[in-house]
Amino acid sequence: MILTNINECWRYAQMHPEFQKLFDFIKKTDFETLPEGRNEIDGDSLFVNHVRMAGKNPEGQPIEIHKDYIDVHFLISGKESIGIKSAGKLSSFSKPYDASCDCALSNDEPDTFVSINPGDMVIVWPEDAHLPAISEGDIHKIIAKVRM
Repeated sequence: MILTNINECWRYAQMHPEFQKLFDFIKKTDFETLPEGRNEIDGDSLFVNHVRMAGKNPEGQPIEIHKDYIDVHFLISGKESIGIKSAGKLSSFSKPYDASCDCALSNDEPDTFVSINPGDMVIVWPEDAHLPAISEGDIHKIIAKVRM
């Protein structure tokens, strides 16, 4: 997991060939005019889900993992916490891995939470089980999907 800000993301651009495209997209996009839902940047290799949502209480929420995609959670407005746990430490799954949606769910508790503010981003790799969208208020964000 990497916690950074859009102003410091250049440090991570070399970690994946699609990261620079994503960071450029975030910097130049007017999120007030971007359609909600899926927006492709480079087909299935790089796309973003643009969402506005009510925050969730962490109790009873499943923690998720992905195998084919890196998630990059970029907060546009609101305050958000994201729970994190090593995927290798998950003890059981409430939903086994489904390749069609690249997701498995577990009812395990996160080991820690990171808090983010507008302009911050959390990069979660396949080994990072995560519980996003924890907030007492509304959240406006993009969730980028970067194919491994």
